[in-house]
Amino acid sequence: VKAGGRIWISIIGLTLFESVMDFTQPVFLEAVLNFITKFNKDAPQDVSLGIILAFSMFIAVVVGAFVGCQVLQISKIYGLRVKAGLTSMIYRKSLKLSPRARREATVGEISNHMAVDVSRICEGIAQATLVISSPFEVAIGMWLLYRQLGPSCFMGLGVVILMTPVQGWIAGVLVRAKHKKLKAMDGRVRLLTEIFSGIKI
Repeated sequence: VKAGGRIWISIIGLTLFESVMDFTQPVFLEAVLNFITKFNKDAPQDVSLGIILAFSMFIAVVVGAFVGCQVLQISKIYGLRVKAGLTSMIYRKSLKLSPRARREATVGEISNHMAVDVSRICEGIAQATLVISSPFEVAIGMWLLYRQLGPSCFMGLGVVILMTPVQGWIAGVLVRAKHKKLKAMDGRVRLLTEIFSGIKI
C-alpha cells in the first residue's frame, strides 16, 4: 500500500471521473432529444444550443473512453509490477526453506503460488476498479432511472438483489472447481518431479 498509494489515488480518481463521463452521455442525449422536440414546435430554440449539446455529448464519449483506457493501462502496469515482486519474493523464499518446510511445502504448491495465486492477485488489481466504481455507478444510475421511470425503476434493483444468492452459489461452485484444479496441478507437478529425480539417479 505504501509503495502504490499514489497509484491507487490516481486510479480511484480516474475511475470516478470515467463514471461521471459515462453518465453525462445520457444526460446530454436527453437534452438533445428535448431540443429536437421543441425545435419542431412553434417556439424553436437557437440552433447553436443543439450544436453545443451534440458537441458536448461527443466530447463526453471521447474523454470517457480515453480516461477508461488510462485506468486500464495504469492498473495493468501496477498489477504486473506486483506480480513480478511477489514472484521474486516467493522464489527467494523457496530457496531459503528449512528441511522441515521443504517436506511440508511441495514443489507443486510453490509452483501454484508462483503461477496461479500471483496471477490471480494481478487480475484482482485490474478488476479492483469495478469495486470502487460500482456503488457510485449504481447510485447515479438509479437516480437517473428514478427521474425517468419513477418508483418502478426499483423493480430491476429488486431482481438483482433476489439473484444475489444464485450468483453466490455459482461463485462457490467455481471456487470449489478451482481448488480441485489446483490439487490436480500439485499432484501432476509432484509426479513429474519424482520422475525427473528418478531419471537423474
